[in-house]
Amino acid sequence: VTLPAGVSARSVAAGGNHALLLSTAGDVYAWGRNSSGQLGLGDQFNRGTPIRVTLPAAAVSIAAGREFSVAALADGRVYAWGLNNDGQIGDGSRFSSVIPVEVPGLTGVTAVAAGNAHVLALRNDGTVWAWGANASGQLGNGRFALSRVPVASAARDVVRIRAGGDVSLAVTR
Repeated sequence: VTLPAGVSARSVAAGGNHALLLSTAGDVYAWGRNSSGQLGLGDQFNRGTPIRVTLPAAAVSIAAGREFSVAALADGRVYAWGLNNDGQIGDGSRFSSVIPVEVPGLTGVTAVAAGNAHVLALRNDGTVWAWGANASGQLGNGRFALSRVPVASAARDVVRIRAGGDVSLAVTR
């Protein structure tokens, strides 16, 4: 992948058929399939080269799910976009979005992770919040119902998070 001139990669994330890149400057770039708006570029056109996603502040963490994307910003807020059939955007709605949408009520987030259709957010107090699909208990809240808004998981004193298809992992202190 050829990056735009002057852009250096800090990290990358792979979704079902799309990719994200977090630059050293905190910008998010997206490319690939865009059938559900998972690139966050305001449309549903596929892109073969990285295009900058418009966010209100620099990002510190990115994650890509099956057909959605998520970013934690330097100010602790979280934005998500793309497919929302299982509440992946975390705004309480059932509507997909082709542009980044703020996940309401979530602050102090330092990292995000995405599975097939769920999201994890690690807060600076060591708690993990999760939303989206939950048929396998991947939200970690002791239930098996999906959540369209962030719910607290049972994990505490967490320093690192990861998510797979229908599984979530946390490393504690």
